[in-house]
Amino acid sequence: MKLLINFLAVIFLCACASTPNTQYYQLPDAVWNPSFRQTNQMTCIRVITPDILKQDSLLYQTSPTTLSFARYHRWAERLDIAIEQVLANTLNNAVSNKRFIPSSLNISTNSCWQINIQRFQGVYDGKVQVMGTATKINDKQNEVITFNITRNQEGDGYDAMVRALNSALKDVVLEIIR
Repeated sequence: MKLLINFLAVIFLCACASTPNTQYYQLPDAVWNPSFRQTNQMTCIRVITPDILKQDSLLYQTSPTTLSFARYHRWAERLDIAIEQVLANTLNNAVSNKRFIPSSLNISTNSCWQINIQRFQGVYDGKVQVMGTATKINDKQNEVITFNITRNQEGDGYDAMVRALNSALKDVVLEIIR
C-alpha cells in the first residue's frame, strides 16, 4: 500500500511540473494581400519597433510601471513585418488612388511612411495600447503624426488581446489618412 501511495505521489508531482504548451499568435490581417490597382503612386510602409518589441513574446503591462513578457504566448512572426502588412492592407482598402507596400518586400516606391511603434501591448485594465508616430518621408517635406490608440479587449486572454491590437492598428490608419 505504501508503495502505491508513493507511486501515485510521484505521478502527481510529475504532472504538476509539466511545462504548458507554447501558443503562437499572428495578427488576423497580417497576411500580405497585394493590391493590383494600377497607379504610379506607390508608398512603402516601414515599421520600426524598440528593442522591447523585438522579442517574440507578447507584451503585457501589469501595472502603471511594470511590463511582463508572456512566457508561453509568442508571436508567430516578426512583429514589425506583421504590423507593416496590416497597415499596408488596411491603407490599400481605405485609399483608392495609391498603392501601399510593406518595406520588407524591397520594392522601389515614390515615398514612404515610417511608423515608429513605441507601445504595442495589452494593459491590466482590459485594454490594449498602440502608441507611436507616423512620418511621411518624400522629396518635398516630412509630415509627422502622433498616435496613442487604446481599445477595449472583447473577452479575456491573449487571443482577445491580439484581436484588439489588430483593431487598434486600423485606428492608426484612420489617423494617417485624416
